[in-house]
Amino acid sequence: NMSQANREAYSLEELRSRVHRALEKNRIGWPVGPVSTETTARNIRYYIQLGLMDRPLAFHDHQPVFGQRHAYQLLAIRALQARSMSLPRIQKILFGLNPKDLEAIIRLVAVAQQSGRRPRGRQEGLPSLRHPLFSDDRATFMGWLKLSDAQGLAGAFPLPSKN
Repeated sequence: NMSQANREAYSLEELRSRVHRALEKNRIGWPVGPVSTETTARNIRYYIQLGLMDRPLAFHDHQPVFGQRHAYQLLAIRALQARSMSLPRIQKILFGLNPKDLEAIIRLVAVAQQSGRRPRGRQEGLPSLRHPLFSDDRATFMGWLKLSDAQGLAGAFPLPSKN
């Protein structure tokens, strides 16, 4: 009896391409720096090793099988990296979050990215790098996330369909 979040199963390649398309579709761009735009199988293995992503749901013919939650975890990691956040900080923030919270993070990063590279002054509801979204304090971050959610910023973040 698999939960609905895990009903869809992806191969590593499907997971990579779906996440890549979702990032492109939402115009989540990349800073000049150490983060490459392409998510590799090696990246994914490393994120799992660090505990940033759950282990695969199963292995089929020695190939890992991933679910929807993995897709959201990977999207959230890549979205936060696109905002120049380090992996240790991302790890602190994402630990144990449910798909709804992951979705909210991704959506808010997308909104911030689309409002221009570096927002000048304080634009309503749009994160700058000094925003609670980038706070090291998890309680601050979670409180802010719930508030943003209540304001309706964190709506549906569509993952492209398989085909």
